[in-house]
Amino acid sequence: MPLNYDKLMNADIPEVEQRLTRRDTMLYALGVGLGADPCDTDQLKFVYEKDLQALPTMAIILDTSARWRRNIPSSASRAATRCTASRDSAS
Repeated sequence: MPLNYDKLMNADIPEVEQRLTRRDTMLYALGVGLGADPCDTDQLKFVYEKDLQALPTMAIILDTSARWRRNIPSSASRAATRCTASRDSAS
């Protein structure tokens, strides 16, 4: 499904506030593969409680609300709308 750049750039995307815990931070890092080497201090800072840091990508990926996406019709829903409109006008 191709993206409609103009529609996406003009979409009204609401501000979302989420609270993520230290547990969320560690699980995300483990989920993307960090922590496999327990001696690698570059990885441990993302999966171990002491001096825990969040990966920068975590804030982007974990937006679970996705309510704003419902306002951007996909090509499939546009096609279904056209199909329904055509059937309605033919009767």
